[in-house]
Parts: sequence; structure tokens; C-alpha cells
Amino acid sequence: MLKNHLSKLLGVHKMSQSQLAKLTGIRKNTISDYYGEVATGMSFDHILAICHHLNCGVGDLLEIVTYDEDAAPDEPEVEVELKLRGPKSK
Repeated sequence: MLKNHLSKLLGVHKMSQSQLAKLTGIRKNTISDYYGEVATGMSFDHILAICHHLNCGVGDLLEIVTYDEDAAPDEPEVEVELKLRGPKSK
């Protein structure tokens, strides 16, 4: 599962959802869905625009969260950090 940290990043930058929507051209309702973590996906264009305007990397915005199927329901989730690599050198 992917978890987004948009609400945290907006807080760090002291930016409102409306301000981000205006800067990125993304509809306010879509930003609100991302912020509330109710969206079922994010387009690559939206990810890039948000990261650009919040001066962050994709790994700062999105996190892969996996669940341990053997864990009891009250045990915490296991989090996996997404690491991005730059282009390959020739």
C-alpha cells in the first residue's frame, strides 16, 4: 500500500491545500483527497508537480507500507522506505 505524506509536508511548508492547488493546477478536491488519504491513486504528473512545488523528493511524499500477514491485528505495520536512484552512468 502507498501512504502519502502530503498533510505533513504542507504543515512543514506552512502551505494550505488551496495554495498548493493554485501553484500546481491540480483541482482543490483532488488535493483534498490526497491530503485526507482517501484517493486511491495519484497521477505521475500530480506527483511531479507536488514534489516540485514542495521542494521534496518522491520518497518524501510517498511511502510503501506493507503488512505482515502473520502479525496479530493489533501489531504495528512494517514500513518500507522508498529509495530512488539517479540515472545510470555510461
